[in-house]
Amino acid sequence: MKKILVPILALFIFAISSCEKSEKLQDTPISDYAPLLVGKHITYQLDSTIYTDFGVTREVHSYEVKYEVDEEITDALNETAFRVVRYIRNIGGTTWTPDATFMAKNTGQSLEFVENNLRFIKLRLPFSNVCQNVY
Repeated sequence: MKKILVPILALFIFAISSCEKSEKLQDTPISDYAPLLVGKHITYQLDSTIYTDFGVTREVHSYEVKYEVDEEITDALNETAFRVVRYIRNIGGTTWTPDATFMAKNTGQSLEFVENNLRFIKLRLPFSNVCQNVY
């Protein structure tokens, strides 16, 4: 009986001591990462590398792309969303050419883009600092 009691007691003490409360992570609102305000814009530089003549010569094409929040709209669910216009121009160019228009919506837990009638979730809460392999 004593042979079984000692391992069971050790296992019980180990189980009790290993239990601890996990801390509650504080969520940062999505609006801090992607502020959707009318008139707000962000500009990117894009480089496209093309190999011509069967890989003999290399061409680099550079562009600038600007995403601008154009207007506050109401989506099909009668919720607030924003129309975003994407402009493009060559590096050093002066005129922006409209390239595409899509809808951006902050749901509180995710940031959704609807482009060409396809919905993409670009950002999702909650974030967590996980330091382990997930595969």
